[in-house]
Amino acid sequence: MAIAGVVVLQVLPAPQTGATLLGDALVFASIVMFASFSVLSRAVSRRLGPITVNTFYYAVSAAVLIPIGVAQSSAFDIRAVSAVGWTSVVFLAVFPSVLAYLIFAHAVSRIPPSRVSQFSYLQPFLATLLAVPLIQEPLTSSFFAGGALVLGGVFLADRLA
Repeated sequence: MAIAGVVVLQVLPAPQTGATLLGDALVFASIVMFASFSVLSRAVSRRLGPITVNTFYYAVSAAVLIPIGVAQSSAFDIRAVSAVGWTSVVFLAVFPSVLAYLIFAHAVSRIPPSRVSQFSYLQPFLATLLAVPLIQEPLTSSFFAGGALVLGGVFLADRLA
């Protein structure tokens, strides 16, 4: 039910154009990696603690992504980034990234990953809801239908778990 809600929230408002098989494969790989992370991090977080686990994950991710970032940004003038731009980067690194994953690792060390991951379905709904006041996104019937499906799916999964 929650998956159907996410589809309604993401597909119905504005159908995507230019989709590629590579993009779909990358999204699928991301899903598999996050599911693996969720399941494997439970035992590791219990043994080593959420901070150690997150530090390891971020270090490995940085080792993989820095060479890609350097190669992709060779023509980018880093001096052109404003103070607001750097502040935004720091904010995004600390709050939705590091802090969110620390909370996730802490939760997964105490609650089964299947139960914790149910709440990830709330992300598209909450992001769409925040877009209304922040970027004047219109409230549409697909928002209400998708939101109801997401909230209903999370509620049912929580009650049945």
